[in-house]
Amino acid sequence: MRVIGRIILLCVFLSGLVWLLMPVKDWVETVWFSDEQSVDNLPEQVRPAKVFWLRESQWTSFSVNASQTPIRVLAHVQLPSGEYPVDYAPPFSLRYQLMDEEGNTLGERTYHYKTALPGTSTLADGRTFQRRFYADFSHQATLDQTLFIDLSKLTKVNSIRFQPVDTPTDDSRIGIRLATLETLNPPRAARAWQRLSDSQKAEMLDGLIFPHYLATNAEILNRTSDRWNPLGPVGIDGETFETDFLYLLDAPPEPPEPPATFRPPGLYADANHWITMPVVNAGASLYRLEIMPLDLAEETGPVVAELLYQANDTLEQRTMKFTAEDVPAIWQKELLPGLLQIRPNQPVVARLFKVGSNREITPDRMLLPTYQASPFNSLDYHLNDKTGQLQPVRIDVRRFTGQGGQPASRLFIRFLNANEEVLSQSSLSLSDTTTGFQRLAAAPALSVLSEPSGIYFAAPAAARKMVLEADGAALVAVYHRPLNQAITRKLPEQLRPWQDTDARVPNWYLAQPVNADQLMRSKRRHLVEWFHQPIDLNTEVAEGHFEWEPLSTVAPMPQRQVLYPIGYGTPLRDRASSSVFSLLPKSGGLTLTLDSSIQGVSFSPELIFHRQNGAPTRVQFFKNGQAWYERGIAGKQGHFSLPVLTAGNHKITTKAEGTWYINHNLARGSYRRRLAYEIPGNGIRFNVNKTTGEEVVTLQFFAPPALEKANVRVRISGLSRQSSSMMSDYTFLNREYTLAPSGDQTLSLGTRQSLWSEPVRVAVPLGKDLPPGRYQITIDGDQAEPLLVSAYQILEGERAPYRFFMETQSEE
Repeated sequence: MRVIGRIILLCVFLSGLVWLLMPVKDWVETVWFSDEQSVDNLPEQVRPAKVFWLRESQWTSFSVNASQTPIRVLAHVQLPSGEYPVDYAPPFSLRYQLMDEEGNTLGERTYHYKTALPGTSTLADGRTFQRRFYADFSHQATLDQTLFIDLSKLTKVNSIRFQPVDTPTDDSRIGIRLATLETLNPPRAARAWQRLSDSQKAEMLDGLIFPHYLATNAEILNRTSDRWNPLGPVGIDGETFETDFLYLLDAPPEPPEPPATFRPPGLYADANHWITMPVVNAGASLYRLEIMPLDLAEETGPVVAELLYQANDTLEQRTMKFTAEDVPAIWQKELLPGLLQIRPNQPVVARLFKVGSNREITPDRMLLPTYQASPFNSLDYHLNDKTGQLQPVRIDVRRFTGQGGQPASRLFIRFLNANEEVLSQSSLSLSDTTTGFQRLAAAPALSVLSEPSGIYFAAPAAARKMVLEADGAALVAVYHRPLNQAITRKLPEQLRPWQDTDARVPNWYLAQPVNADQLMRSKRRHLVEWFHQPIDLNTEVAEGHFEWEPLSTVAPMPQRQVLYPIGYGTPLRDRASSSVFSLLPKSGGLTLTLDSSIQGVSFSPELIFHRQNGAPTRVQFFKNGQAWYERGIAGKQGHFSLPVLTAGNHKITTKAEGTWYINHNLARGSYRRRLAYEIPGNGIRFNVNKTTGEEVVTLQFFAPPALEKANVRVRISGLSRQSSSMMSDYTFLNREYTLAPSGDQTLSLGTRQSLWSEPVRVAVPLGKDLPPGRYQITIDGDQAEPLLVSAYQILEGERAPYRFFMETQSEE
């Protein structure tokens, strides 16, 4: 019995002890343990952020200085967990003071906000979380309200302090997070990008570039160059401050696309969307094009691609077609620098490699930000009315059939002054032709864009704002430039638009509309992916149906004959008999076939020679194996005519020393003769008579072989364009070129320097914005070495009558 009593007493004692320790157990569980949605069981997408709680009637101070600007303040309210109505939005407010080092108040403001409850996010595993929550689920968070504070003008600011003013309920409190903006240089931004995870990269690119490894370097730099660094407080009236972690769960990304439609690396193309890739390596190189079909089903069939290649120097185009059963489809060929266009029969991605080094040279995606105009949403652009000068403006408009709206057919443009008065207004009819070289970056497979309709204005000097409206959906890109700023080019490395794009100075600068950030948040900003288009050669010129007209100088100037090699396939005029030469070989000679269909025209071949020994000597020529003509020559270079030949075939030979060139009356040969002028120190001026809507003046520069670089300036003067009209062209009146001459294959007659560089060509267009009339082109430079320049116009579509002529030449 005694043992039983002791056992009963022990049980009673233990039961009482358990009853006494129960609160301790609950407290321990509350503090040290957590429920099934504890911090250790949070989804990977959650980002923790430290919150500093504001205490009633107490100041929470943060150390700042004027260089930390702007300051971003994120404020939210902690509410008790419960059911709140959908429109629950009670106000709350906080006060801040800017203090100097002595504790003086530099400024004070009170800001009022409305609370907003966050929504929920459902994860892939089925769990549902508030988009803002705490580890303690007895409370819930509202959405952040943002305040930006500019400290740049407060040089004495030392700290900023906050205090709550009003809260929605007595048991709620205000939490804040402070950060300062830091701009990273490109190397640091690149390192920051490399440290991001794939999900963070995809989130930063906001779905506009998919997958993220197809983003351009410029787009990555734009997204990573700015970052917000958090700031911590220094105390609450000398006491410790209270913090907590707020967990942020943004809306999860869309589920990944199924493997059948996921895009591997490369540039996207299909039957309606084409791509081009610049071939940039100097000289001929072997390249490999890999084309990966996106639909690997058997019924899709093999990849059939039409390739178009255009060389940089001659602009000659070659079209090739290949079919490949392999995956990926491989095409390999040796190419000179140029542009390669791919037009496949099905959705593919393409990549380009240089064989040997196996280096990938697939270009980055070129993305252009555009903004959507519609009947109820205009676009406003600020102009500068302080300069007192005309303001060049360029507008590119694309019809947009996305988002269920009707595409625009017209764009309306208004220029307003400082008093919102209309100075001028115009409207532009938009092209409805679907483009194959441009597409939405977010949806490259959709054909929703038209060919861009471009228009130019010389906006009135008093215009302060430009307003654009459309009668439907249109994507607009606006550009501007200083009125008298010269365009600059390095030639020949920047001869074509797709050459040396990273170092090229743009002709026009992209403008942002008013409230661009708000337009982006309202999804009215769209990135357009675009590609360079091959240059279409004028059919008449390519077939030789043109007239060549040399420009005359304003004042008489000495001229020199130059003979330089031309490329295979270079367009030649019909019967360009006086300007085209062939090399007269030492063995075998050259057979001349004279055109007998032209009646009453005699032909006397002309010879040009170049030799190392300038001593006087006699030279002999043979016709069809018989001695035909003999004469004496002196000097290292010169030219003379042979006797008249009758129609028929004639084999001309010579054994004379040196190099000899002969012309003939058929448009063939490998050398061209032109007259050139030496550019004096004060420059040279040419007269241009503009008679048609658009004309092009071609300048050819020749330099001594030892000259590595030459700077020349080209200016157009004459009649002025009209500022009030809408223009389809805009002529740049000031141009600056940095020339890099090469080679020594040009022969100059009548100069001490007999061998000169190959010609560096410059095209100077006179657009439709310049009315017909008389203009002058002035050329000057700043180098000590002399330059030769040949200037002429191409009159397209005109057939030159047969004539064997010598250009009018004047000697010094």
